[in-house]
Amino acid sequence: MKNNIIILLLIVTPVFLFSQTSEIKKADLDYNNQNYFEAIKIYKQNVDKGNVTPEIVKKLANANYYNANYEQANIWYSKLSQFSNDMGGEERYKFALTLKTVGKLKEAKEQFDIYKNQNPNEKRALLLNSNIVSESKFVFTNIKNININSKFSDYGPSLYNGNLVFSSTYNNVLNNTLNERTNQYRANLFQSSKSSNGEFSKPKLFSKVNYSIYHEDTPVFSKDNKSMYYTQNQLVKNSSYKLVNGGFTLYKSILENNKWVNKGPIQLGLNDEVRIAHPAFSPDGKFLYFASDNLTKYGESDLFRVSILEDGTFGIIENLGDKINTEGRDSYPFITEDNTLIFASDGRAGMGGFDLYSIDLKDPNADVISLGDDLNSPFDDFGLIINNEMTNGFFTSNKPGGKGDDDIYSFDVSIKKDEIKNIKGSVINNETNQFISNVELKLFENQKPIATIMSDSNGSFSFDQLKTNKIYTISVKKEGFEDELVKIELKKDNLEKNISIKEIKIPNKIGDDLNDLLKLNKIYFDLGKYTIRPDAKIELDKVLTYLNKYPNVIIEIGSHTDSRQSSKLNQTLSEKRAKATLDYLVKNGINPNRLKAVGYGENKLVNNCKDGIICSEELHQQNRRSTFIIIKQ
Repeated sequence: MKNNIIILLLIVTPVFLFSQTSEIKKADLDYNNQNYFEAIKIYKQNVDKGNVTPEIVKKLANANYYNANYEQANIWYSKLSQFSNDMGGEERYKFALTLKTVGKLKEAKEQFDIYKNQNPNEKRALLLNSNIVSESKFVFTNIKNININSKFSDYGPSLYNGNLVFSSTYNNVLNNTLNERTNQYRANLFQSSKSSNGEFSKPKLFSKVNYSIYHEDTPVFSKDNKSMYYTQNQLVKNSSYKLVNGGFTLYKSILENNKWVNKGPIQLGLNDEVRIAHPAFSPDGKFLYFASDNLTKYGESDLFRVSILEDGTFGIIENLGDKINTEGRDSYPFITEDNTLIFASDGRAGMGGFDLYSIDLKDPNADVISLGDDLNSPFDDFGLIINNEMTNGFFTSNKPGGKGDDDIYSFDVSIKKDEIKNIKGSVINNETNQFISNVELKLFENQKPIATIMSDSNGSFSFDQLKTNKIYTISVKKEGFEDELVKIELKKDNLEKNISIKEIKIPNKIGDDLNDLLKLNKIYFDLGKYTIRPDAKIELDKVLTYLNKYPNVIIEIGSHTDSRQSSKLNQTLSEKRAKATLDYLVKNGINPNRLKAVGYGENKLVNNCKDGIICSEELHQQNRRSTFIIIKQ
């Protein structure tokens, strides 16, 4: 019924279509300029009039998503999914995220599965496929919505001389203007001090020098509190109201004689069309981190850093790479005193919307780790900062239960202390419960291998000197058994863990060649010789393992030669090679009654390279072969 209604709504008069075309062009212009509030209004009006097209529905979904109206975005992505051929990978991914936001977890998984199948090589798909999870070193407690949050958007906290400096869309008396994207007032910088009772004072404008009628947000201060970088809509020089373009860039102010002096936009050698935002300092002050949505290499917005030179100029801009950046939005960087990068991303299919993640910049093998569901929610969680003492901090969220659009939350934080423990256990056959020796066990931390051992004759294994409060993964490999991947969470105590693996049942029938069943490499003999070479022993040991596993199988060992040399000589040589192969298996424990050795010489060529025919060495090699044919079970 819904599809029929959509079809009927597309039947309109030409005059009406002309009017709609004009409106849609206006909406598309607003959409492209990120004036999402106005674009949503026009698109919605057209839908209400019956103009329902996949393109309009897609833009309604995306515009609501980018304005963090995730419930509305979910409605429009759901409608877009009815146009099965018009749901691209980007929209499919965002649809799944919004399904998480509205609590439809089963449906979200279904959409993620479709996305993975359609985009198997995207990083987001690979992350969805990963079963390896790590636990954050941070413990967040005492999370509170602070008292100065308003009904507007309060976000992007920073610390300055013990005060909280943040961004707010509160309607300032200094003639602020409306933001076309959200229909809220543009953000300015405010500050508040914390009293002894834990409450914050009434916010006041941070600095008139750093104020404009456009956006200022996400400030960051140098260690000496004498420099500040912040995000601002880029203004024409010597103008307080005219924009260079509709974008934004980083501005710098310095403190001179206890007054802030605006130094204007920083010079990174970029043109005015490049948008950069959300600055952060490295602990040593030598690097400036930021986000950009059109300098990107990987996704909708990427994270970057640039070195700050001694003369105050900047070095070469570096993209932080695909270990951190995804195909989605990666933004709001912050670097802790122990050089851990914390950032927000919607490209990792966390809980929904922006989630908070961290990565240890000191460890080149470290991976990105979620900060967990104490902070993260199905909505946007971003802009986290931690004080220099690593004891408390703030972050922003628009999750339900707040006072306004975006709210700032405070928290206490501690770092988990690792203890040294071990993991031990045994590898067993899941059907017979017998212990299995010589099993390869490889230990991973954060997807990086850190140790490889073999189980002993009793199937026992042990990994020592491991840190608690970590999640490890053990990969288990044994020829003849299915590979196993086991997640191990090592908490406060030593862990004993038996690992069961499943034996592979190789189907076989009379006439099968073990070369094919066991995927053997070619077994070669030196020219004119019949001694077993070392490389041949490796393959024969696979046959040996198979015969031990299936004691009722009887095989014929066939040895074949090419047509060169005389047929009599080839016959004799093949018989000796077949007998040498049989002797090797008998010497290693196989009953000779289960083996039959036959030399075929050049009697069973697999191609036309017979006497008198000129063939390449490669074609002759095809005839010099060994076969292991099952003749009885």
